[in-house]
Amino acid sequence: MGAEIRHLRALLAVADTGSITRAASELRIGQPHLSRLISQLERSMGTALLERSSGGSILTPDGLTVVTRARHAVHAFDLAISGHVASRTLTIGYTWSILGRYTNDAFQQWESTGDPDVDLYLRRFQDRSGGVDSGAADLAVVRTLAPTSKNRVLLFAERRVAAVSIRHRFSRRDVLRMEDYQGETVILNSVSGSTTMEAWAHRGVSMEPPLLVESIDEWNHLVSLNKGIGLTPESTRVMHPYPGINYIDVCDAPPAPVWLIWENAAFEQIARKFAEVVHQVIQKETVNGRR
Repeated sequence: MGAEIRHLRALLAVADTGSITRAASELRIGQPHLSRLISQLERSMGTALLERSSGGSILTPDGLTVVTRARHAVHAFDLAISGHVASRTLTIGYTWSILGRYTNDAFQQWESTGDPDVDLYLRRFQDRSGGVDSGAADLAVVRTLAPTSKNRVLLFAERRVAAVSIRHRFSRRDVLRMEDYQGETVILNSVSGSTTMEAWAHRGVSMEPPLLVESIDEWNHLVSLNKGIGLTPESTRVMHPYPGINYIDVCDAPPAPVWLIWENAAFEQIARKFAEVVHQVIQKETVNGRR
């Protein structure tokens, strides 16, 4: 028996719930039936996809690969039978700052002048692709492009600012330069951040080894405790203000591009229409002198 959509849905349910029991309940089928579906899929694939134990079920390395592909396949199948893209809600993934200060205006503008049949739902992901690579998001606003990001459009570029503790020696400065990071410990978000040590690589600035974190929350916490300093797009101070942190302009920092990406070509028309709305909002704010 070859793999069918029902087999893929079964695997995704287990991957999302971490348990045969919970997945069966979510799918409203019996556990023996679900176990048979998973076994049939494993035989079809010729490899084990789950490691089962009394504590639950976890994906094997092959299982992780298949789940990523399965999300795309199930998503494409659901899209195909829905009739057209405009008949459903589309998920826009993001990592932390979405569109910065343009966020509310852009989504309000979409509701007024975008496609009336398409609702856009925002969802945060802890990965640089904003959920697009896994198939969990239809579109994503990102600040770092993966080599696989083929479908993309540039929304805008934003300045980068320094983030320092109010106890840091830079806290009362009005402006900094990249060379001022000499000898400092930089805190980097290694999962979804947009800044890497490459920003200083060609400047001859001697840096301490970076302190790596995995979320904006950890990053904010450690910066506020003066464990190091950050370099971040200016939208961070708008979307994620944090007690004990001052943000300072860095006059020669490289700008941070903000991209809209998508995997499925069926979303290109909606993606470009949303990008046009964002560009209109930015142009309007520029004309009004808010930029």
